[in-house]
Amino acid sequence: MRPAPILFCLFLLTVGCAAPFGPLSAPAVADTANRPIPKVMMGRLQEDLDLADFQAAALLGNLAQETGNFTHLQQVGGPSYGYSQWLGPRKRAFLAYAEGNGGKRSFAANYGFLLHEIRTEYPDMVDRIRAAQTVDAATRIFMREFLRPSKRHANLPARVRYAERYLVGDYS
Repeated sequence: MRPAPILFCLFLLTVGCAAPFGPLSAPAVADTANRPIPKVMMGRLQEDLDLADFQAAALLGNLAQETGNFTHLQQVGGPSYGYSQWLGPRKRAFLAYAEGNGGKRSFAANYGFLLHEIRTEYPDMVDRIRAAQTVDAATRIFMREFLRPSKRHANLPARVRYAERYLVGDYS
């Protein structure tokens, strides 16, 4: 393996520069009154889905891993988009939903579609998350059943670390 191309790719990912073929990712837009997206979502997920704080944090830890802590909506170098990195039919459904709900970069569209999808397509998963007794277990359930990342991108420990940070109020 040649180090120069690897270092160049790491540089691009670090500084967020555009590649010659277009932007690497789209930044998230937070219409959340200057409050961090996960901080706003923490309370809303608890209320809207009747979750304990650690269970809501588990969902957020997963979404943070998918989006670089809510800084990138477009998958770096890939087609997935949004807080849940929707792809295929789920992405098309999200984009259609977003048209009437503030646009694909808005909090309203991303949170609204996430909630819609969880309530309509994944109610049994929410019951399993509510039954989870630890942040690790709740994080694993949401990752495996809702997001379904490839093994290469799963990185459960990073997802749990984000969740644990959110539980203590660290949204950085």
